[in-house]
Amino acid sequence: MDIDLSEIPIMNINLSGDIDLNRLKKYADAAKDKIESFKEITRVDVVGALDREIQINVDMYKMQAASLTFGDIQRAVSSENVVILGGNINLQGMSRSIRVTGEFKILNR
Repeated sequence: MDIDLSEIPIMNINLSGDIDLNRLKKYADAAKDKIESFKEITRVDVVGALDREIQINVDMYKMQAASLTFGDIQRAVSSENVVILGGNINLQGMSRSIRVTGEFKILNR
C-alpha cells in the first residue's frame, strides 16, 4: 500500500463571520490565492463554500418570436464562461498548471 504524505492536509483554516456568504467566499478565495503563491504549497482546497448558481428563465413566446432554441441559449452562455487549460510550467522545482478563466464579472462603478 502506497501512502502519499503530500495528500494529507497539514493545516485546516476555518473562516466564519457575521457577513453574507458571497463576501465570505471572496475572502476564502483571496486567502487561497495568497497561500498557493508560496512555493512550498502544492494545493489549497476551499470546502464548504456555496457555489453561486445562475438561473435562466425563458419566455417561450419571446424565444419562438426570436427564432431561438434552448441550444442557442446554452451555447451563448457556455461560450462566455470558459476555463482554458494552458499547460504546466516548472518554477523552482514545482510544477504549476496554467489556466485562463473567462468568467462573468460584475464591476462596481
